[in-house]
Amino acid sequence: MAISKTTKRIAISDLYHDGNPRTTNGLKLDKMISSFELHGYQSDSAIMVEEKSDGRFLVLRGNRRTLAAFHLCEKKPASFANVFPDGKIPAIVCKALTNDERIKLRIDHSDVMDREPLDEEGLYNAICQLCRIPLGQVEIAKHLNLMKKDSKTGQMVPNRSIVQRKIELAKLPQTVQDEYRILMQSGEGKGRDATPVRWSMIPALHKAFQVGYPEYPDGTMAFKELWEKCTTPMEKQDESTTPPSACSAKKARDLSQVSQSSIGRDILLSVTGQGKKSFADLDLAILNGETAIATLAAIKVYLGDDDYNALLSDSLAQESETETETETETETVS
Repeated sequence: MAISKTTKRIAISDLYHDGNPRTTNGLKLDKMISSFELHGYQSDSAIMVEEKSDGRFLVLRGNRRTLAAFHLCEKKPASFANVFPDGKIPAIVCKALTNDERIKLRIDHSDVMDREPLDEEGLYNAICQLCRIPLGQVEIAKHLNLMKKDSKTGQMVPNRSIVQRKIELAKLPQTVQDEYRILMQSGEGKGRDATPVRWSMIPALHKAFQVGYPEYPDGTMAFKELWEKCTTPMEKQDESTTPPSACSAKKARDLSQVSQSSIGRDILLSVTGQGKKSFADLDLAILNGETAIATLAAIKVYLGDDDYNALLSDSLAQESETETETETETETVS
């Protein structure tokens, strides 16, 4: 990407922001403001801007720094004058960027810098913008520093468990994205109380939506029915005036589509005569699962908490990568 750049000092009053993926909670401005007041502004830490036809400058990189400068200018003029004696900030200036170039420059967390990490919604905002260029999964992971070392090959690969689900969500209707934003905004441990949707539902929603796209930009009827089930709290899904043994074939199919486990789904279909697996085979699978849990408990005692958690985290990541690659191959064939 050959872009003409110059360096100059720009008046704070000539800067403006647009398209920053960071959320208000993810800015952590108090930390930046305190740093300015204690240590001043590093003269070699230039922001990056795009010069516009009206003489103003759109901030591409350095949103937190310039917002902190705005705060000092408005709320603490004495501190502002101390940090920015001439009222200007060093900047790398670009001109006449294409939209793709603008997005790539604005959203770049690939290098190792002293940056405040994006929160989950901010990360999703960044992925949404990068998908519009469009960039593939590997390029997005590199751009957002979401690469990790493969334990088998030693090569750096995308952290698919983080990237892939958000890429798939970015391709779903806005109403779906809005509901998942509630999950992202609710904070750790609070999401399950805020909305019934789960990240595990994304692959099925994505596949269902792609069936009728682009003829049905809001999704087919089958997709809308699946989405309604995903947004219905589980306690309401389970409500019934009939006992569990009288579960109808239709209800079993409905429940299987939102089941959190493959065995739970297979059992629902098996006991209503719709599954390909026998109940005896599923019962054996559950028994094997219980045996595996007991084995893991013994391994945890042997290894200790730290080594066990590290081993488990690596195994789950590899499993997620395998599932995602299989899904991608299936979609390519279809």
